[in-house]
Amino acid sequence: DGVVLPPGLAAPHEHLPIVTGLNNTDERLHLALRLLARLRRAPVLVGHQLTAVDVSRPEQLQFVMDGEVEVRCGSEETLPNHLARLRPVLQRVARNQLAVRYIDLRFPDPVIGPKL
Repeated sequence: DGVVLPPGLAAPHEHLPIVTGLNNTDERLHLALRLLARLRRAPVLVGHQLTAVDVSRPEQLQFVMDGEVEVRCGSEETLPNHLARLRPVLQRVARNQLAVRYIDLRFPDPVIGPKL
């Protein structure tokens, strides 16, 4: 089940990620809820806050973690592989203390976009 909340605070609530890309169909809402559930259970995201998910293009899912890092993935079917590939990327980002704007996991070699 889901409830559409009216606009409120400028910043998302810690336990209520922003969901975008809903087009008033149950299909997109169900996709968003499955994506949220999967991301919340993902070991790679432990210690990170899930801030937003975007299901506007089901073949190119996106989520935001820690309020600032956009992670670009493929479809729901490819999400498990992309999350597995995210772990070494996050380790490299932390090890090198990189300021990252986005991580794109849709390519054989993940693309890391720096903050400008």
